[in-house]
Amino acid sequence: PTTLSRTVTGSTTTSFTETILVPSDVIYRAHKLGFNSLVYQRTFTEDGASALAGNVTLNITSAGGSSFSVSRLALYFDDGSQVRVLPLKDPISVQADVGFVGIGLLQGIWEVAEPASTAGNPAYRPLQTVHQYFVGSSKQVLRGPALPTDSTGIYLVRFRITEPQPGFDIPVIRYFVSSGKPGVMGLPPLTLALNRPSHYALLSPDTKFSWRAIKHARAYQLEMYAKSPESDLPELGGDADTLATIAAALSRPPVTGMILPGGQTDTALSTTARRHLRSNGAYLWRVLAIDEDGAIVAVSQVREIRAP
Repeated sequence: PTTLSRTVTGSTTTSFTETILVPSDVIYRAHKLGFNSLVYQRTFTEDGASALAGNVTLNITSAGGSSFSVSRLALYFDDGSQVRVLPLKDPISVQADVGFVGIGLLQGIWEVAEPASTAGNPAYRPLQTVHQYFVGSSKQVLRGPALPTDSTGIYLVRFRITEPQPGFDIPVIRYFVSSGKPGVMGLPPLTLALNRPSHYALLSPDTKFSWRAIKHARAYQLEMYAKSPESDLPELGGDADTLATIAAALSRPPVTGMILPGGQTDTALSTTARRHLRSNGAYLWRVLAIDEDGAIVAVSQVREIRAP
């Protein structure tokens, strides 16, 4: 509705330039109908003269293939975390940060594995199919569906990309649904005994974290916290400086972690969890035991581990 105007002296020719953004759903519909181009038509009118139309052909490029690829995929829950404990039937949703190169159509399926299968071989079922054109920037946020919370236990969530095929392992994030309000307990938590890795160990892809079982534990949560880069490496013995260092680290959200079934007392860090650790970083880690009601019934001591 805006009128463009410019003062022209004599017979000078004047040009006007405008930029338009074609909605991705329009491109997708055209591609689905079998078209490889769009025509944009602009009608110009001048007082006392007939209307004139100008056409621009817009070619649809790369509905997939080598010129369009996904370079990164990170999953988060709606609060920005990658590990959640929440009560039965509480709402929760998921989103993905997608890094990509080129212009093209991303196709994928949001999937969830529910508690009946997550203690063994997870059986994923589809929640939502995605067909979305990616164009413009090199990163987009993909909003995911609401997730089920109608059964207690551990759930696994992933976004499986079907086109273009990614050149990396698809990340998986976890959440635990309890029958009560998480964190409510009548007695102080027990001490959970850690087995390995030892204090000040060097992390590798096959490093195993293990601990002793806690009776009535429905799930275990492994948490990893970044140490303050300004502090020296502490000897975790009990002096005031050490306790202050630990308290400062634990006051911040964990940088990564994992939720495991109550019958599992050892694990290696998943590829998804390791992606959030920086090289040459020092981290404090601990394990929490969670019961059926979502209450923390046992907490381990804190140990330090270093990422190479």
